[in-house]
Amino acid sequence: MKRAFFLLLGTLPTFSPAFGTAEEIILNEHGAAVEHHLTDELQEGHHYECISEKDSTHVFTVHQNAGEEVGTYAMNDEEKEVMIFSGLTTVSYVYVNNNSSINLTVHMDTGKFEVSYGGALFGEEHGTCTPIAS
Repeated sequence: MKRAFFLLLGTLPTFSPAFGTAEEIILNEHGAAVEHHLTDELQEGHHYECISEKDSTHVFTVHQNAGEEVGTYAMNDEEKEVMIFSGLTTVSYVYVNNNSSINLTVHMDTGKFEVSYGGALFGEEHGTCTPIAS
């Protein structure tokens, strides 16, 4: 039985990471210049004023200081601390508290956003974000 098991293992293909590291994948798919440009842009920080398409009085701001992984989401004079996650062309601001959550994603290339609310604020919105000075 042991010989059969080892024989079976010996016939299995050897696995290796076929796709490479995340950095190699980004470089292969988008080229070095794009990857470095976005990395530099994300290090600068982001500050936006966002306006809802369905209610133009619904205006909020989001701020991320250079190199920080936390920022702020402010609406109606109420400010919340948010975690920040970034992709190649998006920045997401996430707020989670006991019974509520906010997940705002800004598309840097188009200036559009979508935000979803959980808990008591349940719903979602879409609109436009404009970069503002910090």
